[in-house]
Amino acid sequence: MIVPDRERSPILVFFHGHVLAHAIRLIVVARAEALVSITGIGAIYQALRCGKPILGVPEHADQHAHLGRVEALGLGRMLATEQLTPRAIGDLM
Repeated sequence: MIVPDRERSPILVFFHGHVLAHAIRLIVVARAEALVSITGIGAIYQALRCGKPILGVPEHADQHAHLGRVEALGLGRMLATEQLTPRAIGDLM
């Protein structure tokens, strides 16, 4: 899972609960198969720029609105936290 921050700020990349590295988000998104994140508008723009599908778990009203548009355009999915499962991630791929 990628924990987003500003485009050029270092972020933490987690894998199975372990921190793998600090990285620049745009570089990580460009190399990823998909973006799975809380998904603010900056992360959405970067995923779209890189042609990556989006699996978003919104926490705030603006994230619900943005992810609703992502779904409507067929560019990703929005899930509630309890719906975020390995199968849901696999289905996105």
